[in-house]
Amino acid sequence: MAGKKEVYPVRSGRPYLLYFPPSRRYPGIEGYTYSLSNKKTQGKVLSFEGNSMKVVVSGPVCGEMTMYLRDGRSFVLRVAKLDNTGGANHPPKTLFATCPEYAADFRLEGRNELVPLRSGKDYLLYFPPSSRYPQLRGAASRSDPRLALRMRFAGVHALRVRATGPKCAKGVITLKDGRSFRFQVTDRDGTLGSVPGC
Repeated sequence: MAGKKEVYPVRSGRPYLLYFPPSRRYPGIEGYTYSLSNKKTQGKVLSFEGNSMKVVVSGPVCGEMTMYLRDGRSFVLRVAKLDNTGGANHPPKTLFATCPEYAADFRLEGRNELVPLRSGKDYLLYFPPSSRYPQLRGAASRSDPRLALRMRFAGVHALRVRATGPKCAKGVITLKDGRSFRFQVTDRDGTLGSVPGC
């Protein structure tokens, strides 16, 4: 392992022995901290010595344990149904097919994009994390009074939204960090920035 913010697939409840090849800059592991992506995900460092640590992560698929080594390196262990041990080489889209960045209907930056929402249909909206916006922390909406809007978070990088109402009704969703996007109700699926029939 290099500790360059890689994402590794792990099976829930299975211990993994992680090895970090020593180098002049990183001769060994001096210490660590970690964070978990949600309350249902649990992680534990069973042991660490020299250039190795044994770690176990338990919880639902897509749950993450982010490890921060004291020397500045970091990596993510993400729960998946498969892993890449024993010579396997499953691509991320296979490993994490149900996770937001692959399952999302739209990928947004929160730069006032226009999102078409078919009335009464659930949509998964994914916001790629960055150093400035590491995760979603809250959201508020302003919309046509004829609309019924339902929002809930799907992990820390995605929002699930359902708008029910008349065709072409509009609204705005503003994230707590200041980013926002517009939406408009349609009677059929559309593409980002285009609202068919309005």
